[in-house]
Amino acid sequence: MALPASTVSHPPSSLARLLETEARLDGMVADARKRAGQRLRDAETQAQARLAALETELAGAAIQVDRERATACDERLAFLAGEHDRALERLRSIGPERIGGLARWVADRVLDSGLAEGGP
Repeated sequence: MALPASTVSHPPSSLARLLETEARLDGMVADARKRAGQRLRDAETQAQARLAALETELAGAAIQVDRERATACDERLAFLAGEHDRALERLRSIGPERIGGLARWVADRVLDSGLAEGGP
């Protein structure tokens, strides 16, 4: 007696196995693409976060440099103001006798150079 066709088990044909393998491979490729896309999005997110952190660090460094430069300028200005005050005090401490002597010396030099050049 022959078995009904529905109960007879036939080994899958080569074409059926090939189609099944292709379907599995398509699923694997789709899954790999999905994972790759997620990794790419994660990498972009991490890169953006790192860039933001670096920009914040750079802004902080710029602020620090500006503060240091301002401090150095303030210190230099204070030093120069002190030098100015000391020089002004030295000038003010010159007595009238010394000023008169210097004035006579300058006048003599001017007159001597004028005479030497054939002036009046």
